[in-house]
Amino acid sequence: MTDHFTFNPIELLDVARHNRKTFSCGVEVLDIFIQQKARKESPELSRTFVLTCNELPGEIFGYYSLSATRLSSNDLPDHIKKKIGQYGAIPATLLSRLATSSKYQNSKLRVGETLLIDAIHRSYRVSHEVASFGIVVDILKSPTSDPTKFYERYGFCLCVETPNKAYLPMHTVRTLLERAELI
Repeated sequence: MTDHFTFNPIELLDVARHNRKTFSCGVEVLDIFIQQKARKESPELSRTFVLTCNELPGEIFGYYSLSATRLSSNDLPDHIKKKIGQYGAIPATLLSRLATSSKYQNSKLRVGETLLIDAIHRSYRVSHEVASFGIVVDILKSPTSDPTKFYERYGFCLCVETPNKAYLPMHTVRTLLERAELI
């Protein structure tokens, strides 16, 4: 395997062009989703985006899915809850799945980071049209992998009450994107 690929822009999953059958990331629920369920899931429920490259155009290096959700104010620290706690639940964007093919995990390609930054940027752009407090992620752990530190590196905060769930406030997203000169 080479670490020299030219990535295509991240795009919506197209079952006619993207090879889902061979994708494997090592987390069964994520593998089953892309292989069997992604094409059947209604676009009104979530959107799945894939990363491919020029050299292997049908191969999925990784993917993520976005949808709308709500975040319980009980999952927020007191200083934030004081500002918005009267609402009980607030609108947010759900990063419901993020997976990197096992072939490219721990490589210099930084597939997971590329996908996460794209999901963050896409969520930020949409938040200007549809209100969103921030991005919520369900942290899917496996016996060999715990991505919690990965999300924390990008500013995600663990939810106060809900285990294996984290959020990234949109004001933090803005700061991250400004520092990266993406906005």
